[in-house]
Amino acid sequence: MIRLAVFDDEFVVVEGVKAILKKMGLNYEVVGTANDGLSALDVIKKVQPKVIMTDIRMPGIDGLEMIKRAKQINPDAVFIVISGFQEFEYARTALDLGVIGYIDKPITKDKIRDILKKAEGQIQEEKHYSEKEKEQLERLHHLTEEITKKIQCNKSEDIDTSVKEALRILDILYSDLDTYKSESYKLICSLLGVFFDGHASYEVNQHFPSYKNLELTHSKQEVNRYMFAIAESMIKKMEALKVGSHNQTILKVLGYIAENYAEDFGLNELADMVKVTPSYLSQLFKEEVGTSFIKYLTKFRINKAKELLLQGEKVANVSHAVGYSNYRYFCEIFKRYEGKTPSEYKGARREAD
Repeated sequence: MIRLAVFDDEFVVVEGVKAILKKMGLNYEVVGTANDGLSALDVIKKVQPKVIMTDIRMPGIDGLEMIKRAKQINPDAVFIVISGFQEFEYARTALDLGVIGYIDKPITKDKIRDILKKAEGQIQEEKHYSEKEKEQLERLHHLTEEITKKIQCNKSEDIDTSVKEALRILDILYSDLDTYKSESYKLICSLLGVFFDGHASYEVNQHFPSYKNLELTHSKQEVNRYMFAIAESMIKKMEALKVGSHNQTILKVLGYIAENYAEDFGLNELADMVKVTPSYLSQLFKEEVGTSFIKYLTKFRINKAKELLLQGEKVANVSHAVGYSNYRYFCEIFKRYEGKTPSEYKGARREAD
């Protein structure tokens, strides 16, 4: 049995986790609980749990500070965060501390099962690295440093190639799909963190990609597509930031597209929003983003459609969800970009899995 500790200032949450584990018969034993951060540290010292599930906000010291101290007491422990909060700083700090995942409140059987399965995979993956694997880890470290420096200097050239190489190394190091998802997610979020840190005035809300979307992928190829799409989005923003006095205009437009791609809008509406003429915005957009507005919007929608199709959504529903009220037109556009109809793409992915 894997030793598990549960820390939350809500009694009902702690007891709820214990009850769910008992009903589901998972390979876990709750060996300690606490309702505040300082008591949690005492429990960790006494029982040395392998997996620690903790709330972010607790009396005394919060969950993130507790994790920092707990890692000194029990460095081999695996940490899971319980939280209803999605703020950037909480997410980034947790990732920096090596947290493997989150459970959003309210806690359910499915959430408990999925996160503890992931923790078990992490435990099983622990091993001594061979010399060849150590070389790959060193290469990954240097790659990450290179990408970080480019982001800090706002130099987008070849970042996409470096990200692909980093994912290739992670593929070599982690054969287990769940662990590969987790490590890929940590990589991309650390890069986004560097980008956000360097652009405090960025108008679009700073946020990390949802891990729930990543959990819906069924192969490393799908994980790579999802991760690379996020990297490409960051690169586009970096390119837009190069425009100096015009950057806020382009960033506002890109942010609007990302939040409202399912709505019916065009260049005229965006030009009104940023208070410039449509012709000027069209020219500025192409100069700073590297493609026309309509091509960017269409590609953005197609990528979102692919995500939904991979999640098993019906083609008609996907069409409306990404901003196309005309089903046939959506299928035509999709085939033009992907070489397959949405149904063919969906079927091909199933066969590949």
